[in-house]
Amino acid sequence: MSICLCLTCLFGTAGFGAGYHFSLLALNVDKEYRGRVFAIGYGLGSVGTYLLILLPSDYYTSILSLTLYIPIILLNLFLVLKYTVLEELKKEKYSKSFKSSFIKISIIVLSMSLLSALSTDAISVHTINISGGYGGTRLYYCIGLLIAGFLVDKNKNVFDNLTIVSFIFSLLAIILLKDNYSINLIAALSYFFIGFFVLFRTISFIDLTDTKRSIVFASAFGLMYSRIMEGILTLVENRLLKNYTALIITISISLAILIFLFLLLYFQTQKLTESDMIKALSIKYKLTNQEEKVLNYLIQGKSNQEIADSLYISLYTVKRHVANIYKKTNMNKKELIEKCYLGLK
Repeated sequence: MSICLCLTCLFGTAGFGAGYHFSLLALNVDKEYRGRVFAIGYGLGSVGTYLLILLPSDYYTSILSLTLYIPIILLNLFLVLKYTVLEELKKEKYSKSFKSSFIKISIIVLSMSLLSALSTDAISVHTINISGGYGGTRLYYCIGLLIAGFLVDKNKNVFDNLTIVSFIFSLLAIILLKDNYSINLIAALSYFFIGFFVLFRTISFIDLTDTKRSIVFASAFGLMYSRIMEGILTLVENRLLKNYTALIITISISLAILIFLFLLLYFQTQKLTESDMIKALSIKYKLTNQEEKVLNYLIQGKSNQEIADSLYISLYTVKRHVANIYKKTNMNKKELIEKCYLGLK
């Protein structure tokens, strides 16, 4: 009963808490800072998880652990309620490209979860010192998270390439284990690359909400899919880990599907339309619907009078909207056009 109470208190609220915090990232953190914000927050949580196992086992496996969990949960709720203001969301229709991206990312995250779970569990089977090894994996995991977080903000192409490397290493780790290579080196690299997987599953869904804010709850889907896959794997994992051939075949098929979909998604995101960029600019700088329409014509190079004629509004109103756009974005017409065509960084 004590264990059940602890698990309910910790994980029952953690699921809602994680989903809510992902939503806050999606709504309130600019795209160029999301990776770092998430990586630092998740890294601190990972360190906290490790610190828990340093406590006496009689404490963290009993009802006494509630004396630690409950204050942390209450503090978290207090901070969220005190400092968070969620904007009002409007209903939006989902385009075909949005649905396609959502499905691709969902399959990618499920496949990544499969690879990650199989490789890390295979490593844990070969790890002798669980508590010492666990501390080391937390360190490598945090380093991977922080590097991935800064890369996704500063250099998305490098992040994408290293994410593909993280897929491939899941297969390589199993092969190296079979050939009796250093377990410490394999564990270090595996948990380092998990940081890239975790960033991808989170930031990809959060970025989807840039143009579809009404589906902000989707920002937590990456974590949900990972947990679903981990749960499903418990039914077949032991058999796979004992059968090396079946394990290699499963990972190889998943890896092939994963890389194919990842590259497909990557090239799709490189083909953003002009309207996608305008919509993203509008959301980022909180432009009104009318200002967004004016921005659309402004980007096309139309004069104020042409915009007024197209929207059936007065020239004075157009000038007012244009002035508001320049003020909110802190950019002039030339800079807005460049931003639109180069994309949001």
